[in-house]
Amino acid sequence: MKSIKLLLIIFIIFLYYFVTQPLLFCVPVKNSSKKQGYNDRHNILMEIIPISKIKNLNEGVSDFEWLIKLANSIIARTPNSTSYNWDWGEGTLMYGMWRAYEVTGDVTYYNYIKLYIDTYVNEDGSINIDFNHLMFINRVCSGIMLLHIYNITHHSKYLIAATNIKNNLLNNWPKSSNGGFLHIKNRDQLWIDTLFMSCVFLVKLGDIIGSSSLKNEAVNQIIIHANKLFDVDKNLFNHGWDEDGSATWADPITHCSPCFWARGNGWGMMAIIEVLDYIPVSHPQKNDLINIFQKQIAKIIDYQDSDTGLWFTVVDQGSREGNYLETSASAIYVYCIKKGIVKNYLSTNYQEIVDKGNEGLNNRIFIDENGLTVVTGTSKGTAVGDYNYYINKETENNSLWGNASLLLVKSIICSNPTVFKISGSLKYYSNMNPIKDVILAETENTLLINNTNIAGYYEFLDLAADGSYTITPSKLVDTDLGDYTITTYDAALTAQAAVGIREFTSYEIIAADANKDAQIYTYDAALIAQYSVGLPRTSNSHVGEWVFNPANRSYQPLTSDQTSQDFTGIIIGNVHGGWNQPTDLTKNSIVFKPYEEFGDLDVYLDDEIIIPLKIKGNEEVLSANIDLFYDPDVLQFEDIIKTKLSKNFQLVLNNETGRLRVGLYTIEPLCRPGTLINLKFKVINESTAQKSYLKLEKFQLNNSVYMHAQSELNIIRENELPKEFSLSQNYPNPFIITGNSMLSGNDHTSINYKISKAGKASIIIYNYLGQKIKSFIKKEMAPGSYIIHWDGRNENGELISSGIYYYRLVIDKKTLIRKMIVL
Repeated sequence: MKSIKLLLIIFIIFLYYFVTQPLLFCVPVKNSSKKQGYNDRHNILMEIIPISKIKNLNEGVSDFEWLIKLANSIIARTPNSTSYNWDWGEGTLMYGMWRAYEVTGDVTYYNYIKLYIDTYVNEDGSINIDFNHLMFINRVCSGIMLLHIYNITHHSKYLIAATNIKNNLLNNWPKSSNGGFLHIKNRDQLWIDTLFMSCVFLVKLGDIIGSSSLKNEAVNQIIIHANKLFDVDKNLFNHGWDEDGSATWADPITHCSPCFWARGNGWGMMAIIEVLDYIPVSHPQKNDLINIFQKQIAKIIDYQDSDTGLWFTVVDQGSREGNYLETSASAIYVYCIKKGIVKNYLSTNYQEIVDKGNEGLNNRIFIDENGLTVVTGTSKGTAVGDYNYYINKETENNSLWGNASLLLVKSIICSNPTVFKISGSLKYYSNMNPIKDVILAETENTLLINNTNIAGYYEFLDLAADGSYTITPSKLVDTDLGDYTITTYDAALTAQAAVGIREFTSYEIIAADANKDAQIYTYDAALIAQYSVGLPRTSNSHVGEWVFNPANRSYQPLTSDQTSQDFTGIIIGNVHGGWNQPTDLTKNSIVFKPYEEFGDLDVYLDDEIIIPLKIKGNEEVLSANIDLFYDPDVLQFEDIIKTKLSKNFQLVLNNETGRLRVGLYTIEPLCRPGTLINLKFKVINESTAQKSYLKLEKFQLNNSVYMHAQSELNIIRENELPKEFSLSQNYPNPFIITGNSMLSGNDHTSINYKISKAGKASIIIYNYLGQKIKSFIKKEMAPGSYIIHWDGRNENGELISSGIYYYRLVIDKKTLIRKMIVL
């Protein structure tokens, strides 16, 4: 009796303690070494967490609320995203967070992702990651966020960083004998994980920069991996394939791993469904990808657990001892099936699978005592192995990829399933260079505005299905033209087309039609020439305007994603087509040649300065553009003197204060060297300056900058005595003899000299044999600065022959000698 009473007391104490203390609740965190079958799969070894600290809120919580709770809990647990590593887990987490940002529009999520990216990306686009890591391929997936951030900011550093990753992947990462990316650097193995980690990044980068080769590489990698890993009988992906079959898990015949790992199949199907977003309908292998995806989904649904709606970690072994339901793979399947329905790759009959799977996933989310979500039942990072390896892989709570997969599911379920996007690129007509800052407006319903980025890419997202949309590109007049976009070379080409010498393409006709009358006349050439020297446009001139082909794109109605919706840009007046973004132009792309006519000059007040602009070779010259700066306080522009070479050229002139712009063009190419024109200036007495300048900014023949030079002018006044004895280089040199008896500036050369002390002076010209050709002054000279002119005749008045000559100044036994060239 006493023993019964004692047992009763113990029982009451135990009952009191059990009732008054927090009840115990079980959350699955790992699989026991004990083998468990189908009937006790819900009783997997649990982490003991008091019920007061964790509870399930499945009832009454919408998918949108779950999405927000999940995203906010991630940030609450890790407020500073700079603490994340650059690796696949973090990459998938940010992938899910980006979907949350797209659906909710909460900029907090965007800033969280951007801070993570900015932790690794420097201002110059370099990125602080280990490119030599043995599993670098896994780390590529974080690069997807570089592209998302770039599309928002248009900051080139993100595109440069992404390009660095791409270059390392394509140029340095090893491949198998059939061209597939190895998953581990020093192992000749293909893993199904590789597809999501690398292909989504490549295809999205290819879409942004307009690279079909990158898109093709993403597709090829899927096909290559599928050829080795996709079991055509089971319609599931093996986890791994070993090149020589030496791996312990490798089948001796197929060299594949023996199991169909659930999350591996998830990586494969998610890679395909995401890559398909960027592949045009016309792509020859798009249907191949869709076919693999459909076959895999059709088989996957057969293995969905009828009680929970989830899938087992070894997907086709549901009731086998030790197998367990896994959260992340189940979530990826639900996401991919739902997206397949949205994209019309799968029938809406699959929606029942989605609903059941989503309900099962809700039972894997709990709330802790701080109100934060706890995602349970996700297996840890997993390599390739046999059945026992997979079932003994521990599970954990709140893993990065577990949270990521739940974010993806909730994002696609609570987002509008009937929204599409329109995206494409804008390229220049002649060279396919990308055009940035093009404004694209959608005006059919509500005004939506988008600008192309530096790669010429644009996209409109979340456009309602069955809506009508019209996308119209535009770009402000005279923007992003650059100094060499419209020149008289364009005028010359237009004039040739006007008289039938040259035949234009359809795009060149648009560029040459300066007044938009659908005809090409010499009047169009004149309008282009006027624009090239900076003259104001006439009322009917459209030179410098951007036009696009087609003028717009309409979708009535919009029934699917519309990618590769490209436009071609043309600048009216840029007939030769040599256009680049002005920021891309560098002096390395322009040919600068020395121009010996420019050198330091001694000039007197009221002197005339003749600047001959010459053609040096035998190139076919159709046009010339001159841009010259001068000091208007010292120099006055007088005239342009044509020569025999330029007599048939049309001439346009724009003389602004301190700047002279001249354009010449013809329809018959000039094919011989010589002076094209002479520019005539006068030294004016309106300044006390002792120094001045002439700067030839450009002398452009056809489409090449031929000369670029600067001259310093020493201004000499009569009351100034030189402090030295000097003899200047003759100007111009070489001196081209014309035979004109009138010294008019283009038929003589000038020699300046200075005398600091009075004395008997002489100047004599000799040929290269030392024979005297011509004598000048031979008398007493006072100190001062002097100039003589020579027309190329000897003492007998005869024109001398071409060659090298010398001139000598002698005064009081002091001698100076210089060389000149006569042509």
